[in-house]
Amino acid sequence: MSQVDFNLGILLDKTEPGSRIKVFIDSASALYNYTNADDVNRFLATLGAKVKGLGGSLFFSLGDKIISPDNQRRVEDTVDGIVQLRSHKDPALKTKEFRIRKMRGKEIFSEWLPYYIGEKTIFLGLPQDPDELARLKQAFEKGSG
Repeated sequence: MSQVDFNLGILLDKTEPGSRIKVFIDSASALYNYTNADDVNRFLATLGAKVKGLGGSLFFSLGDKIISPDNQRRVEDTVDGIVQLRSHKDPALKTKEFRIRKMRGKEIFSEWLPYYIGEKTIFLGLPQDPDELARLKQAFEKGSG
């Protein structure tokens, strides 16, 4: 963990402030499997602060139920946004869904919405319920203003 932190530190030190750097960690789950959870939480919070200080963004994925609920809350408290993805195990449903659970400073629509990624397009399903559709429209209008 310290070697990863050291190498990222060298790269970030060479980054110009305001360069809008994007750092992606394919899965933070592996870090939790091999390192103390408090150290990983501290690493992600510190890295996020450094990247944000440069005007950039940190993105990482975390598998469901990989860490304890207490550590999950700690991670969620330090991030600006949470996008969740899920797929149903029932093959008859064949549905993948996403939702935005948190976006700091924004009112969000937090219901699950179906999505499909094709070769040339991404399809996002809209709610069928008129009340849910009205809430989605309202959240979109507030967020884009």
